[in-house]
Parts: sequence; C-alpha cells; structure tokens
Amino acid sequence: MSFSGTVRLTDLNDFIAPSQNCIKPILDKRSTANQSERMRFDRDEINKSSQEKRILKPVSVTLDDCLACSGCITSAETVLIEQQGPKEFLKMIEEFSNDNKVISKELKSLFVVSISPQSRASLAASYNLTVEDTQRKLSAFVRSLGADICLDTTFARNFSLLATAEEFVDYYRKNYLNCTSTSLSISPLITAICPGWVCYVEKSVSDVVIPLMSKVRSPQAIAGSFVKDYLSKTMNVLPNRIRHVTIMPCFDKKLEASRSAFLTDDGSSREVDLVLSTSQFKEILDEKCADFKNFDSSEQPNYLCLLDIFDENALYNHEGSGSGGYLEFVFKYAAKELFNLDISSVEYVAQRNKDIQEARLIHDNKVLFHMALCYGFRNIQNLIRKIRVGKCAYHFVEVMACPSGCLNGGGQIRGIDKMTSNVVEQLYHSLPTVQPGEWPNLKLLINRWLGGSLQSEKANRMLKTQYQAVKSTKSMRFNLEW
Repeated sequence: MSFSGTVRLTDLNDFIAPSQNCIKPILDKRSTANQSERMRFDRDEINKSSQEKRILKPVSVTLDDCLACSGCITSAETVLIEQQGPKEFLKMIEEFSNDNKVISKELKSLFVVSISPQSRASLAASYNLTVEDTQRKLSAFVRSLGADICLDTTFARNFSLLATAEEFVDYYRKNYLNCTSTSLSISPLITAICPGWVCYVEKSVSDVVIPLMSKVRSPQAIAGSFVKDYLSKTMNVLPNRIRHVTIMPCFDKKLEASRSAFLTDDGSSREVDLVLSTSQFKEILDEKCADFKNFDSSEQPNYLCLLDIFDENALYNHEGSGSGGYLEFVFKYAAKELFNLDISSVEYVAQRNKDIQEARLIHDNKVLFHMALCYGFRNIQNLIRKIRVGKCAYHFVEVMACPSGCLNGGGQIRGIDKMTSNVVEQLYHSLPTVQPGEWPNLKLLINRWLGGSLQSEKANRMLKTQYQAVKSTKSMRFNLEW
C-alpha cells in the first residue's frame, strides 16, 4: 500500500511497526485432524500430499486483531492508516449523503465530526491562523462536505478532568488520608486516557499497573458516548444511523475507538466510527479546499438543540499541560477537597528530562501528596520499575506515551521546525482559561444527560470504562519477518 508524504514514523516511540511476534499471519482455523498432512509453503499456494493446490487468501490484520493480540506492544501504523484514513472518511460521508436521499424521513440519520484542541492548534499553526478562526473554518468546512454537526471536544475533556479529580480524592481518602503506615512505597492512581499507554499496560505490565489505572474515559471516548447516547435520544436518531468521526493528534486513538468497551448500549455501532489523525485531515483539506486560510466560515451553526449548550464563538482552555492538564487540575481540586487549601499555581520540578516532572503539595513542612507528569516510554518504564520494587513516591501520575505529550502526538502535522512546534503550544494555550467546574453549561448538561450527578449510574456508564490483561500466546509466536 502507498502512504502520503505526511505519514511517517518519527522519533516518537508511542507506536511501532508490526511486530515479529504478531501472530495473525500464521493462525489457521482449519481442522488439524489429519496429522499426516504434509505441506510445502510457497508464495501463492500450499501443495498438499494429495497434490491439491489451494490459493491462500491475503492476510488481513484489523484493529480488533491488534487489540486482541499480545504480539505487539502498541499499535502498527500501517494497520491504523489502512483501515481508517482520508479515503475511508470521504467514502463514509458520500455514502451517508446518498443514503439520506433514498431513505424515508422516518429513519433519520446524523453525521458528527468532533475535533480535539490539540489537532486544532496544529492546524492553526500550519495555516497561520488563530485558534478561533481555525475552529470556525473547520466547522464550516466539514459541513460543506456533508456533516451535520461539528463538536469541539473541550466539553468532553471537562467531564474527564472532573471525573478523574473525584476519583483521585476517593482513592486518596481510602488509601492515604488517615494512613499510619511508615512505608515509603506508594501505589499511585495513573491516568489511562492515552491509548498507546493503555495498550502497553494490557499487553505487557497488566499484573502491576491495571489495578492502579484510572477508570475514567478519555475525552474522545466521552465525546463518543455523548454523541451516540445524548444526541441520539435528543434528536431521535438511532445510534446506528449516526456516523461519528473524530480528529485526533494520535494514531493510537484509532485503536481506542475499536475497543469492545466503546460500543453503544444496544451493541449496534461503535461510539466513534472513524478516527482521523491531524495530518490525515490536512490531506483532506489539501485535496478538497485549495485555500483553507480564506475559506468562508459563515456556514450555518450547529443544530438548534445544541445552541444552549455549545457556543461555537466561545472557545476556552484549561491550565496545565498540553495533554489535557490532568495533573494541574487534580492537584488543585484535591488540595481543596482534602485539605481545604486554595492553590493558585502548581510548581513543577523537572527531573532527568523535561518529560518527567514532579509536583508536591507541602503544608506545615509536611508533604501531603506527591504527583508527577511522565511522558515517553523511557520514563514510563522507569516508573514501572519503581512501582515493581516498591520505590514509587507518587500518589498520582499523568502518563502519555508520546514524548512532550499530546501536542507532539504521532498524528500531528510534521515537516515543521522546532519554532513552529513551539507555536503549536502557544496557540493551544492562547484561549481564555476556564476551570472545568466553572463551565457555564456544565450543570445543564449533567442534568440533561447524566441524571443530575457525576456519581449517578448513568455517569458511571458514560464516563468510565474497564481494562483487562491481554493473555500472552507465546505458543503461537513465530519469528516472522515483515
């Protein structure tokens, strides 16, 4: 298969090529009853003892195979791009438009595109636009292609941040608030919003890490549950009649969307049908929009039923890292909830490199809790070693597989210099800051969608998930060369 010039492996280590341990090509579901059968492998066929020739089917590796197989640690870029790319998006939206022309009015349908803030910042830097102009033009562009609604996933990040902060407060109260143990070892609560990290944990270090992982969904997964649950019911559209596409900074988000846990309640469809990386979406822009910088952004707004919840002209950001600011928000929230301390700013202390930073809450010369940012697999492996040997000093860790976090994700636009990379970060943080709990329409959406509380049974289903170990199949592994 051919790849565009924008799709290439970089120095990031959050994804790898298909592993030599990938078991898919050598799995054969045929009966093994005839043990005397002698086979000779050839490029196109297998000769049996009976001289019968059989043409082999091409090997097909799906995203589900990648998740179920214990061969690779994280994702295979070729699989991700082949199954969820620009061609698939354009085909999906064309089929959607054609279906709408022939299907009865009683069977409504909906096409939704959700854009992450990190992807938006990368596109803004690429086209030398402000974040606000970029959002308006992106919304107008996807609607010009045939989409009905364009969402900014900031609202989903707010829910993810709030749920994570509440989870940590409960975790700390249960394990450490009145603890009299003198042990220096701490079992931290670790974020699980990075799919490359989650995939690594489930396949390689599940015994140690899964019990410590936060159960809160990522912003993409929460946006998926919102679209296929809230929008489905509000607009009276069956979940399987909704197409939901997300634009994300990371190829591994495609793997996340393929998890069996992220199906609709009735099992009829995935909550996110297709994921495009930022660079893949730019390919679509280059093909379909010759002058995106001057694209007319006066297209009609989102559906009226969403106008009292989302204001396309009122974008905002969070404090903290470019990966969602989880440590920053959890730190301040926990300080207030646990110790009634108001923290205006968090002081970070870099360790061996800028991708491992620590923050401590100190009061009356006592360390109340200790948190860390941990980005990139080299730092992650050091963290796991400390946990294994009982020398971890952190109560909470924000983990991302990509060095420098989500703003430098593997799916972001490449071919730009370091100065432009800094511009991406500046653009990301250029919006006004609003605390997740102070979002004007938060309570309105909690009441309408989650039964009035973040602790409700509905909120638990929509905002949280579970993780499980992927069993090793060493007996099935061969030393294959790709």
